[in-house]
Amino acid sequence: MRFATIIILALSLSIAFAQNDKVEPTDAPKKRIPTTLSEAHAELERILPAEELAKIDAMESEDGMIEYHFDLGIGIRNSWGLWGGSPLSKHMQQLGFTHPDDMSGAILETFWCKRHGKPFRLKERAAEYATYWDAAQKAEEVEKMRIESAKLKMRSMMMGLRLNTEGVSTIKMPDRIDSSLRARFLSRYRDGVFIAVRKHKGMGNDEFVTEPYFFSPEDGMIHKIHIPELQDFSSAVVAGQTAWFTGNSDGASVIFGITPHRRLKIDLPKVGRPPQLGLHHDAILVVYSNGFYKLVNDSWQAVYEGEISLPRSGPPPQLNGDLLYLRDEGRGENQKRLWWLKVRGEPELKSLDMDIGVVGSHGPRWENSFSYTVTNTGELWACVGEGRARKSLVRRSKDGAYSIAIMNNSVRFTPELFGSEETDQGISVSAVSMLQDNTILLVGNSGLYRLKGNELFQELAFTNTRQKIPVNAGKNVYNWRWDPSKVLVLEEDSYFISGAFGGIYTLKVDKKGEWAFESLDEKLGESATW
Repeated sequence: MRFATIIILALSLSIAFAQNDKVEPTDAPKKRIPTTLSEAHAELERILPAEELAKIDAMESEDGMIEYHFDLGIGIRNSWGLWGGSPLSKHMQQLGFTHPDDMSGAILETFWCKRHGKPFRLKERAAEYATYWDAAQKAEEVEKMRIESAKLKMRSMMMGLRLNTEGVSTIKMPDRIDSSLRARFLSRYRDGVFIAVRKHKGMGNDEFVTEPYFFSPEDGMIHKIHIPELQDFSSAVVAGQTAWFTGNSDGASVIFGITPHRRLKIDLPKVGRPPQLGLHHDAILVVYSNGFYKLVNDSWQAVYEGEISLPRSGPPPQLNGDLLYLRDEGRGENQKRLWWLKVRGEPELKSLDMDIGVVGSHGPRWENSFSYTVTNTGELWACVGEGRARKSLVRRSKDGAYSIAIMNNSVRFTPELFGSEETDQGISVSAVSMLQDNTILLVGNSGLYRLKGNELFQELAFTNTRQKIPVNAGKNVYNWRWDPSKVLVLEEDSYFISGAFGGIYTLKVDKKGEWAFESLDEKLGESATW
């Protein structure tokens, strides 16, 4: 209610200024537009409710007045003409405040000083604001130089792929009723597909688990997995022919494995919170916040123990060579960063967006990576770009050299670092996988592609991958976009694809000989006990 009162005051201030030249009834309250700082203080004392003044009087510092910047402050800036050269604006300029935000801030902060009998320190305040704007201008100049340097560097990094879209079939995605399961891992298992689904367990960005599900080709449905030995899950993955799970049992952290022939229960190397499960080819890893271990002949072998704090990874961490790859879950579903920890020599943790050396506030914004794959030769391929932004595909060689295969939905260099409609070729890919013949398989909301050598073939085009899903009994809609993050080849002309924000599908040729999507995660089968 307090903020509602302040917003009403702000709106009334704006209306007062907009209508101050109109004739009003004689009994209407007179609206005053201050022309000096002292008049502004007097007007605030006149219009603010007693309870609001009491709150200001109870503030220990003028710093608390910042909470008024976006409500009462907006009313002051708009209604008292700080943007339009009003007498008050000119008066504040004479005092050394040049920007309307600084003017309203000085008015509010010195109002606290007036109420508390403190000096206004106007020269000191004006100098602080001037220092801020000087630093901001210098930072802007530095950013302009960075942008030009990044453009030169990125132009030289382009791989110069040829795009082939000949004979592309277009498939319409069916309308959805729910965003549903957010898979972070897919693997062939028991003639079906093992799925690890991310589920948040708290408000923190790293307070999540991955729970096991299984797609059964027998009934064509996804089933949640129940393991009698575990009361809840922390992590789930498949390594080789074994499905592994960590979680809690009778208050203790445990790891449990299921092979085609036996059930495994192994002591963990450390006590405490259940670790994440990771992969080193067909071997299993357990990853803690400051180290990880590999299972070798039923014994844990320490690979890294140290002081570096490891990000909690959504997809299972993967060890390839001397690098452990981790992809965090970002903040508010944005900026899902790809990291790697170098474990040989001097340990070092890096993120892709920092390592590539071209990312900045004015573009490109490659802090987010939905998907990555590492080849047998140690090359890293990563899809980068936020969900609603144009997508890019970058390659990092084993020795750390970068190339750009796709930049802002185009195989050509795009001078605008966020891309543009003129340069956009529609190549929006967010999932990448390496096939056995060294072909790169790519999937995105725009279609399915294969990268062979220097040629990018679009095999399928997708439509209806942006949808308005009804929620709250149709009263509202969820603006959903399918951003594939995992893809498996089931057999020839058959794929299993999951989206970062839900949407698990098979994509295959139907009985009519036509490509079609089939949604799997909107209606689940009964839970299955393993």
